[in-house]
Amino acid sequence: MDPAPENPFEVLGLDPDAADDAGVRRAYARKIREVRAGGNPQEIERVQKAFEALRDSEPRERLRKFLAGQETARRMLEEAQQVLASG
Repeated sequence: MDPAPENPFEVLGLDPDAADDAGVRRAYARKIREVRAGGNPQEIERVQKAFEALRDSEPRERLRKFLAGQETARRMLEEAQQVLASG
């Protein structure tokens, strides 16, 4: 089974609600300097893929909404589990 795709906002250390074009570029530049210094090609590719996913505003907004929906679903599931556990 393939691992779940990574959250590109987390890879670049960005808050999804605050990420704009300039912020994405700054975060990418900072992170790519860090990983290039380490010389790990897999980490460099991971950061580049995250940047590609977030560099355009439309796909970034769709991803932000998708992730917000996932978070809402996770919270609802936790609440339901608590109700069931309490009896």
